[in-house]
Amino acid sequence: MFYNIKIKLNVVYIVEIKSKENLDECIALKSGVYVITGAPCTGKTTVINELHKQGYFTVEEPSRPILEKYPELRADIASNEAIDRLQKMILKVQIEVERNIPRDKPVFMDGGIPSDMAFCRIRGLEPFKELLEAGSKTKYDGVFIMDRLPIYQNDGVRQQTEKESIELQELLYRAYTSLGYKPIKVPVMAPEERVELIKKMCSK
Repeated sequence: MFYNIKIKLNVVYIVEIKSKENLDECIALKSGVYVITGAPCTGKTTVINELHKQGYFTVEEPSRPILEKYPELRADIASNEAIDRLQKMILKVQIEVERNIPRDKPVFMDGGIPSDMAFCRIRGLEPFKELLEAGSKTKYDGVFIMDRLPIYQNDGVRQQTEKESIELQELLYRAYTSLGYKPIKVPVMAPEERVELIKKMCSK
């Protein structure tokens, strides 16, 4: 059986998924926690969803259910104090999520803790102490950064302009490299091709 971590505000629950036909292929990938990240309109969530459909253990982005519940905390309208509160809520959920992640199978996460460091900086805020500490303690087995799609479309949850999205891409890269990771940039191609490229890199 394969599983998916779903998040509902501060509640983390694991959903069991029926075995897939490609079970042997899933097992063939190296066990580990792999982060798939990118600014809005890079297709990262589409890739995560495709991996989920193929039977892999996936983790949705912790910020999304919080922002959907509290739209007033969106970065484009919230105060810096509110953004700080939001990021602390996200970190609390993220830490709980990562405690529930199995280490005996390949796991694909929609963003990791260092991604939140970049989201702070795009607003002109320095990451708070707890976030920096959590980022330095967390260990991922691979990081993939999705290249931006040619047509920018705001996703309605993470509110950034196209200019901010471009800047955020660079901040994400810096956040992970500053912690010793060597992010792999995934070029624009069909979602299925991106998934196959990521799987190939995770099987080495």
